[in-house]
Amino acid sequence: MEVMSEFYGEDAFVPYGSKTISNMRSEFRNENRELDIGETLEYFKELQQKDPEFYFKFSFDAENRVENIFWVDSVARKAYVEAYHDCVSFDTTFCTNRFNMPFAPFIGINRHGQTFMLGCGFIRDEREESFKWLLREFLEAMHGVQPDNIITDQDWAMARAISDIFPESWHRNCRWHVMKNANEKLGSFLGRHPGLADDFNECIDECMSVEEFEASWTELIAKGNCRKMRLLFR
Repeated sequence: MEVMSEFYGEDAFVPYGSKTISNMRSEFRNENRELDIGETLEYFKELQQKDPEFYFKFSFDAENRVENIFWVDSVARKAYVEAYHDCVSFDTTFCTNRFNMPFAPFIGINRHGQTFMLGCGFIRDEREESFKWLLREFLEAMHGVQPDNIITDQDWAMARAISDIFPESWHRNCRWHVMKNANEKLGSFLGRHPGLADDFNECIDECMSVEEFEASWTELIAKGNCRKMRLLFR
């Protein structure tokens, strides 16, 4: 619109508005959506011809529209099953594609502390059934090997799906999300108690076992008037 305003001289002379452009863009995307899915399917089939162990799966709704997608290559499948199923990170915080579908990558970590992709998915929504479909496909691709540990955000639908599909896995909340929630709920309180804030960070970062954390947390709560902190951080 800025470019066209300069072209026409000023905003008032431009024969359309930003809403018109937005509507046209939506129409164009809707017209090409099925074409995009078809091209994706063909691309995955080409990959599978080159790599027979490349795994992909699509699910469709009642109107034959794609609602979920999952794919993983043979290198990631082999690495996961043989060595790197001890810790997997799963997140759906990305939603920057033009179909507005949550992007769901499975991330592993190797012996050099480097992260690598263990599969990717797109899901229509972040409901429990969508997560279950994705986790089932991951499990199928990985020959039934469940991750020893899986780290996610604090999404309840995701937690229920993991409990159902990965019953043998330890489900852990991502530290970044835990600290983000802690800062939102406790930031001002800890800011008024600098010493307590240091103890809180030490409890979170330095405890190496469940027992050590529980003891440190109990000691932290016992220091001063921490009843509010205990209630906020439940």
